[in-house]
Amino acid sequence: MEEVFEENVGPQYPAELYTKRPNDTALLSPLYDSTFKGIFTQETEESNLALKSFISAVFGRAIKNVKLKSNEPHKETRKQKSMLFDMSIEFDDGELADIELQARNEDYDYGVRTEILAARLLANSAKRKTKWESPKVYQISVLNFHYKKDDKEEMRWYTMTDDSGAKLSERLNIIFIDLVSIRHAAKTKSADKLTPIEKWGLFFSYVDHD
Repeated sequence: MEEVFEENVGPQYPAELYTKRPNDTALLSPLYDSTFKGIFTQETEESNLALKSFISAVFGRAIKNVKLKSNEPHKETRKQKSMLFDMSIEFDDGELADIELQARNEDYDYGVRTEILAARLLANSAKRKTKWESPKVYQISVLNFHYKKDDKEEMRWYTMTDDSGAKLSERLNIIFIDLVSIRHAAKTKSADKLTPIEKWGLFFSYVDHD
């Protein structure tokens, strides 16, 4: 029963109530896209600090500067698929990231979607008249499910390698943050032992719960 509960943690209130607060003290769940984006994209110091804190937790290093970018990537042809990033950001040394929240597993391979998003981000970052130079790009997904049922890692980082495991240029990176695994791991930890990404994972999962 415990595992079923962990797999199905979601917003405390149904989506139709999230057009306004259900009561004066209610906090809205980050597991809805609008709330997730609202936390990080406001033109306030607090929102900017939250975004830097989250990105720093993902990379395990202090991120000093972040800048929001257009979330609608350029299309080269009319036939090319239109897409919207949840959040598109540039940070520190020009590196770029698309950040997505996926609250439930859909009937398609989410990994394929992230590869397409990352490839578009990388292609659009290449500058004219350069010697094939580009900043590193990252597709970061916060998942409220296991991408692979047998993979219980809290965070999984994918990049291109050869058949021996040697990395290529590390320009294209995909990062999955697994909220289910974070919730499970947190059961056996005291608050002072939680990692920064675990703290963010618990915030996303439970901040709206009474």
